[in-house]
Amino acid sequence: MWCLFAVLVVTLCWHAYRAEPSSEISNGESNPSWYRLNYFLVLLPWVWATTALAFCVLAIVQDNLGILNSQVPATIILALMIGSIGWGGRWFNKLHKSFGRAYEVAIPASDTSASNKPFSAAEKVILVFIGLMVALTFVAGCLLPPNNWDSLTYHLSRMMFWYQHNSLEFYPTANTRQLYQPPFAELVGYMGWLVDGKSDRGLFLIQWLSYISSLCVIWQLLRQTALARFARIVALGVMASTPMFILQASSTQNDLLLGLLLLLMVTALLKASPFGWGWLLLAGLMAVLALMTKGTALIYVPCIVFGWFAFNWRQIKWASLVPIKISVLALLTLLYGQQLYRNYQFTGHVLGVDPAEQVMYANQTHAVGPMVNNLLRNITMHLGVIGLDSLISKVLTLGIGTLTNTDVNDPAITFQKQTFATQGTTHEDTASNLIGMVFIITGGITAIRYRKALQALVDPRLSSSVWLGGILSLFLFCFVFKWQPWHSRLHLPFFMFLVPLSTAVTVHFLDNRKVVWQILCCLCVGIGLWFVLKNDRRQLGNPKHWQANGIQAYYAANNEGMAPEVDRLTRYLKEERINHVGLFMEGDGWDYPFLQFGAEHHILMTNVAVGNATKSLRQGPDQIPENIILDLCRQWDTLAMRPFKVLDGQHFWLIKDTPDRKAMVLLDREENKRRTKDRLIP
Repeated sequence: MWCLFAVLVVTLCWHAYRAEPSSEISNGESNPSWYRLNYFLVLLPWVWATTALAFCVLAIVQDNLGILNSQVPATIILALMIGSIGWGGRWFNKLHKSFGRAYEVAIPASDTSASNKPFSAAEKVILVFIGLMVALTFVAGCLLPPNNWDSLTYHLSRMMFWYQHNSLEFYPTANTRQLYQPPFAELVGYMGWLVDGKSDRGLFLIQWLSYISSLCVIWQLLRQTALARFARIVALGVMASTPMFILQASSTQNDLLLGLLLLLMVTALLKASPFGWGWLLLAGLMAVLALMTKGTALIYVPCIVFGWFAFNWRQIKWASLVPIKISVLALLTLLYGQQLYRNYQFTGHVLGVDPAEQVMYANQTHAVGPMVNNLLRNITMHLGVIGLDSLISKVLTLGIGTLTNTDVNDPAITFQKQTFATQGTTHEDTASNLIGMVFIITGGITAIRYRKALQALVDPRLSSSVWLGGILSLFLFCFVFKWQPWHSRLHLPFFMFLVPLSTAVTVHFLDNRKVVWQILCCLCVGIGLWFVLKNDRRQLGNPKHWQANGIQAYYAANNEGMAPEVDRLTRYLKEERINHVGLFMEGDGWDYPFLQFGAEHHILMTNVAVGNATKSLRQGPDQIPENIILDLCRQWDTLAMRPFKVLDGQHFWLIKDTPDRKAMVLLDREENKRRTKDRLIP
């Protein structure tokens, strides 16, 4: 990914330097340097999305040619990457010339006189803070390898299995999320991993580039309104300080990438209203990529499209919709068709979710009371305050139960008997977004109160599309999914969609003296710095997190006790020159550190003793490996093996089969009966 990052920056600087001044883009800024900077910010998100698409297509082509692994020289990949970035810039230029002025979006132009006024002290502080957040999240991603739970169990593990098997086909695994989850972010990361020489230190750049690209898209959309410049800058600062936005910027999950693709889709849809089919096709492409990134896109994409359609249908060129629909379906089939077919073969469902998982995640009742209960829990989970979350949770639990006359933790609308609580944490799965939620609510109320004045400042097609699409997505989300403690992470695209405009409207109308907002900005700066320095997984303020190296770095911020065992075990595998190892782990086991070590040292690692439907699938050699790593953390209390254990510990054991029998005998925890290898390993 580092090669990608370097080429991306150099190419964008070249495009910006050669850009010809345009009043529509500069928006009254006559200084060529400011214009070039703005053009750079306009171009960055589109070129990043184009490059990511090129990497995805390259991985799919290599898979079909049977050369997905390192057989393809890195120089060829690099050459294709440079070509895709250059093509992306030229494509954007052609769009901006052929289908209308770049980014004007038929919205009232902002106050051009404000563009030439010097920045106030408060505006300078906010802009410096945003730059500081961008820099600190970059440093946090550089200092530590991926160490998030989901990343180490399926986001990155699937990449290692693709490399080992030289294929995107399904394989035996205890964690089926590695198979059926949308693969776009991982395909991009996989190609970057190959280019970087099998190093995972640059994989965070997918999220970090999405972080700064999202800020660029948000700023360009806000610049097309006539809201005060101070209000727009405050809105950008509030978005940049949103806890989940900051935490995921240095992660390897995919919520931020999904949010960026949705923002680009909205921008293209708004552009398509006056300028036609080119931007509409581009919006369809962004929708396809969003669906390929994360399953929750099935909630966000239809709601956003409906919100746009409800207020833009009169401007649509209806004759262009038929070829657009055909083109979008063709793109979906070409890019995602194989994955959907594999899902259908595996579970009989194109999304790959079997009946048991549907019951696990989907609401089992849709009565009014439970649905209101679920809606209130999803909203109020963002009221968590560090140090007060226990008290707030008790008050909200009592209030929601009394108001809806339902059980707050009703298993029909709650994931696996979880207990409702607000999350006052710095964890990138559960951190709350309090200030963002407050601004969404106050922004909606302010927009209703000042709706006549707002129409002169913001095109109703923009504001109404955003708010309707956002609110519909929240309602549909709560209607479909059971409440889960990590919904805060899944809400991130919702916040990226609603917070900026809501904040700008609130600041513009409610305080002309700016005193309140200056104080609030200081609070946002403090919150942003806290979530960077005290990140639960990547603390810049904790040397222990970023001084660890090698295999121990994955465990520096979580499961620290495992690090010595894993380090000793992997060194043994390397010293003994063992070339094939079996992994016997449950679904939430951290298999990625072992798989990454195996890829670096040419050790094949395959899953054994898989107890689900994937055990009938093939992976690599048919023989059972002599050496098997067993995860003892959760499922297995006792173990008997033949003839001896090679290395043992509290978390992992490496066992070796007997030369004559190749038998592994396990004592079942519940039945306390011996089970033979024939029942465990097909």
